[in-house]
Amino acid sequence: MVAGRLVAGRYRLTDRIGSGGMGVVWLAHDNRLDRMVAVKQLLLTPGLSAAAAEEANHRALREGRIAARLHHPHAIAVYDVAEEDGMPWLIMEYLQSRSLADMLEETGPIGHIETAAIGAQVASALAASHEAGIVHRDVKPANILIGDNGSVKITDFGISRATGDVTVTATGMVAGTPAYLAPEVARGDYPESPADVFALGAVLYMMIEGNPPFGNRDNTLALLHAVAAGEIEQPRSTGPLTRLLLDMLAKDPERRPTMRQAQDVLERVAATQDNTGQARTALIAAPAQERAKPEPTRREAPPQRVQQASPSRQQPRTTVEPALAPQQRHAPVPPQRLAPRQAPQQLEKPRRGIGLAVAVLLLAGLVAVGVVVAMIVNNRDNTSGGSNTTSQIDPSNGGSSSDVNFDTMSEFVRDYYSLLPDDTDAAYAKLAANYQGKNPRSSYDSFWGGIKSVTVDSVTEGTSGTSSVNVALTYVDKNGKSTSENRWVAVIDEGSGLVLYDSETF
Repeated sequence: MVAGRLVAGRYRLTDRIGSGGMGVVWLAHDNRLDRMVAVKQLLLTPGLSAAAAEEANHRALREGRIAARLHHPHAIAVYDVAEEDGMPWLIMEYLQSRSLADMLEETGPIGHIETAAIGAQVASALAASHEAGIVHRDVKPANILIGDNGSVKITDFGISRATGDVTVTATGMVAGTPAYLAPEVARGDYPESPADVFALGAVLYMMIEGNPPFGNRDNTLALLHAVAAGEIEQPRSTGPLTRLLLDMLAKDPERRPTMRQAQDVLERVAATQDNTGQARTALIAAPAQERAKPEPTRREAPPQRVQQASPSRQQPRTTVEPALAPQQRHAPVPPQRLAPRQAPQQLEKPRRGIGLAVAVLLLAGLVAVGVVVAMIVNNRDNTSGGSNTTSQIDPSNGGSSSDVNFDTMSEFVRDYYSLLPDDTDAAYAKLAANYQGKNPRSSYDSFWGGIKSVTVDSVTEGTSGTSSVNVALTYVDKNGKSTSENRWVAVIDEGSGLVLYDSETF
């Protein structure tokens, strides 16, 4: 392939601007519309039979046409699909840019606000694609472009599937890295929109922590083993994004937020200010030569592994709300989950076919190194002591939040705070046992011992469902200093009465 070639009688190749396992990208001139475009020659997986190659070719053209349906400011547009010399070509929008992978190679890990700014733009494009019934299937840093003008766009919708670049090849070998694969995809399931949510969560994790959530492993099959088991390394530097990332990286796809929910949280975090009141500027808006390379993240102890347990079917699905406030008035509380908004309906897709084939091939590949995914899952299920980074309101344990209406919760919360700071015995008795466990009595008394008064300014319905309310509070400490705070409060009925199940600032 040489510069100057005319593709599809219209696109004149000028410069080769990229290449990878799935194809070669050229800068080209569209002679008909007099504009510059990116032209990608898709390379099919080597070793395919003639029939399989023909099917992959047709699939690539079909996937290209599907991707062309998506028009979004944060997605690289597909203008045209063509077939030349028996090979598929995609004609796409050209963005003068570099990939997120290249940027991270230069800068190293970046802060959570910069990460949220980039992630929100990617999530907005993926949310739109999911609502249109399109699953990306290959969200990774190399497919996220950072424009020279600061814009962020995701590219290559559906291309990995179109070219036959599945996780396990026909010989049972792993193609590429599974670092951003969702566990269900690693086990051979057909990728649905929750797989994109997981993949974006893994990318965001990588941007902050400096390594993927399953760690950096030289042995690809060992990495695939960890992915299939859903074992992630506990994040250490993700700050207000921690809860969101743990939800996005949930092993069970039903426990993950929708992409639109993730976008909402990322936008909120990206809009936060530092403690000087100065709005933080996203890294992506600065010229490359002005970007300061951050110091490598220090880890004073090896990352702990977190095996995310499969939740009970009776538990509500997750939602995502970040802890944005810099202070925590009570003892620190681990991330919590509430019921999410209804996820958009996805187009029905076959779950056997390629998924079953991949599952069989994956099993064959893992057997080669003595690792069987089924054994992983069984071992995990039989290990009841596995750490879970989040806690949920569990109706099976006596907590039933669904039958507590807003007025009842509002009255309970006002009664609770009316006891404070004078009667900490009665107030502490209104906390659920699990919340008392996370807020030892000594810490509780220490905090309220420094408070002169607390006033409930308002109680409003929680945005995440009827199990919670939002409370606006004003504290006056014993030095006379007044502080305002907004808290999310969950109230449940344990059968013997109402209790405050959990609470966090927001």
